[in-house]
Amino acid sequence: MSKLVRCLLSFVILFGTVVFLSKDQSFAVASLDGGENSNTIYFTIPLNSFCSKSQVMDLSLNVTSLTNNAELSIHLFKKNGDEINTQGTSYDGIESEIIPGAPTTVKKDTTVVYHLAYGGMYQNCSERVYYGKIVSNTTGSSILAGGWVDGAKGNATILINNGEPWTNKSCISSGEGNDLVPTMTSNFAPCGQVSASTEFSSLNAAWTAFNDTIESSGRGWHTEKNITSGWLEYAFHSPQVVRAYTLQTQNSPNNTVSVARAPKTWTFEAWNGQEWIVLDSQNNITNWVYSESKKFSFTNEKAYSKYRINITANNGSVEHIVIGEMQLLPN
Repeated sequence: MSKLVRCLLSFVILFGTVVFLSKDQSFAVASLDGGENSNTIYFTIPLNSFCSKSQVMDLSLNVTSLTNNAELSIHLFKKNGDEINTQGTSYDGIESEIIPGAPTTVKKDTTVVYHLAYGGMYQNCSERVYYGKIVSNTTGSSILAGGWVDGAKGNATILINNGEPWTNKSCISSGEGNDLVPTMTSNFAPCGQVSASTEFSSLNAAWTAFNDTIESSGRGWHTEKNITSGWLEYAFHSPQVVRAYTLQTQNSPNNTVSVARAPKTWTFEAWNGQEWIVLDSQNNITNWVYSESKKFSFTNEKAYSKYRINITANNGSVEHIVIGEMQLLPN
């Protein structure tokens, strides 16, 4: 433990005005798996029991990304658990970039700020914050977070994770067959990013091809109506070596529909930072069966951060290209 931390701990014992939030405390950190592999960290706000129409309280939070661009969101809550989405205000000329509950990109070596004033002329004591959480959607991102509260009853420093950098280690692949992509629940969660040239609807968003679930015939990634070419991409937080991938048709009892919408001709590509490199090419793949998964392997020894399938033709449908499920494999 550093001298600074020991000093601040002594200050807590004597005055109780510095708040430490550590992974060792049950309330301070909520984890997806109960251990260090968490993408969420909780914190509490001190000095919130006093609010007056005659006194202004200031809350300021800041988050710094230390290693890379970090995709995250900050959520703030009232005493009763209702989430607060109050737009922040500027403070001493510093703008409040964070919108509670909304995705925020923190660029490497930069800091974003949230500031809220309540009480006094604002007459919004009911909006004061009691606790919050930071959700990181970028695996391996290291962030440093903290803040302060200042008001008539004094001031308090907020040290999240004991003032130490916190790294999101949550992106452990939960896919089947050694899939490098985790079970996705949105285009950004739990980590990495899924994108596509087009999407037909929210039910057919790009991420539904990486959710490890073959559902009804209407699910899975669909291109926009009457679009029969397009690409589907997954971006890792850190470069990965992919040597194989699987494609599965949509789950439709109508085999004709499944086959017609399945990819026929495509390239599997990797982004090298400047251009897309073709790792695998497939032509005239017509022998599909509904809900069938096909594996395609190739030689590759280089790690890339982004991979995509770039489809130029399906098997005859004039409506969509559909991929029910896709996996990216190390071998």
